[in-house]
Amino acid sequence: MILKFHRAGQTSFKQVTRQRDTGGRDHWIFIAGRAAWREHEALVALHGSVAVPRCIDHNRHVVVMSVAPGIELSKTTVDDPGWFLDRIIEQVRKTYEFGFIHSDLSEYNVFVSPDGVEIIDWPGYVTTKHLQADYLLDRDVKNILTIFNRKYGTVRDHKKVVEYVKNE
Repeated sequence: MILKFHRAGQTSFKQVTRQRDTGGRDHWIFIAGRAAWREHEALVALHGSVAVPRCIDHNRHVVVMSVAPGIELSKTTVDDPGWFLDRIIEQVRKTYEFGFIHSDLSEYNVFVSPDGVEIIDWPGYVTTKHLQADYLLDRDVKNILTIFNRKYGTVRDHKKVVEYVKNE
């Protein structure tokens, strides 16, 4: 079990207030509390359908959740990159089918283990109805494809992956 504290200095939260709905409150504790609530909301909704940590509880700016198994993708090298890339894409698709888009997907919030992948860090998720949903999904897919291409030479067609995720 881990405790995740949502907090940051004033400088980093200035950017958050520009990009997220903060409910009209701009003090860091309210913004951090909103981020914790959103992460809790996403984890509870997705757990059981998407490979995410199990959320136990949240209070103010803290989320209590299970530990993601494995190692952060940015800190390891995988033996079968195509298999892991396919697992990540499948989780992105399941998330999309559920009506959510991570909107900040990168090698820093994907954990890999021999059993598969788990996606963490959900406070910035958006719904598929969001005005920038297509852009954010496109960016998430591009981020993951770029990592696997750069690090392993594993290539997937960006357009086809987005179509797969959207079930088009």
